[in-house]
Amino acid sequence: MDEYLPHGDEWHKNLLQQMSEQRPERPPVISEETHIQLTKLLKFRHKVNNIYGRELRYENTLVHAETIDVLFASVSQEITAFTESLSASKEDVPHASPKENG
Repeated sequence: MDEYLPHGDEWHKNLLQQMSEQRPERPPVISEETHIQLTKLLKFRHKVNNIYGRELRYENTLVHAETIDVLFASVSQEITAFTESLSASKEDVPHASPKENG
């Protein structure tokens, strides 16, 4: 839809940023609050995968695990609202009437 897919080492981070921005062709896909929460989770995932996966601390994992249900519900609700807004905007576009034969 934006005609741009992020790439490179930080494509996950860039995609989240892109999804949280208002664009001329669409409203934000996710709220700023959801963007912040997903970014925190992305940073944690990065640490687990690249820094201290073998030294994972229960307390750090628990903090993120406790937010998952609420975060999943928020993401689901926001994506549903986004897709509904796209459907509504398609319905608002005037359709060209067929040429009448005369």
